Amino acid sequence: MVCAGCAQAAMKADQDWAVPPCVLLWLRLLGSSGHRSEKDVRDLVQNAKNALSVRIHTPRERELVGAIEWLSNGDLGETRHAVERCLVHAPADAMLLKFQTDICLFGGFSHQMRDAIARSLPMMDCAKTPMFSFVLGLQAFALEESGDTRSAISIAKSALELNKKDMWALHALTHALDQEGRTLEAVSSMPSFFLLVMYF
Repeated sequence: MVCAGCAQAAMKADQDWAVPPCVLLWLRLLGSSGHRSEKDVRDLVQNAKNALSVRIHTPRERELVGAIEWLSNGDLGETRHAVERCLVHAPADAMLLKFQTDICLFGGFSHQMRDAIARSLPMMDCAKTPMFSFVLGLQAFALEESGDTRSAISIAKSALELNKKDMWALHALTHALDQEGRTLEAVSSMPSFFLLVMYF
């Protein structure tokens, strides 16, 4: 859904847009997308802040820069609050929900992860919202992390009916089944290529 290469290409194409350096920094700090030296972190934050001063940005974009600044300082709690403010402006933004999921996962905010997605879902439409099945996968994962394995299994299966390659839904499904003691069912739900990756 979001990749470092796309963010880098967008930065080159439009240096006055604050979102690409934010996305790249998020991927580098919470993912495995390239190096993350202190200088690199400072430069990306400064690029985003400079872009805000060059042209008008939406409230969502301005809040995103604030979130990234908190993230660069290691404050996951304030980062989460800032992303929640972003979601007020764009509740159907799947990228923001993935960012919120990452923040909550690393910060141990399982119930906040669940609640953020629950607030956004009524604003979405299965037929019209891009990445809707992916958001269901995120919801299933958040439910599993919050201890509601029964709902997680149901939502994960719904997501997989829409998109059988949804890795978040598959991840949530296997975790939830395993937590219910249904380990063989969890293993059998995994595609063969996924099992090979895990084995090797």
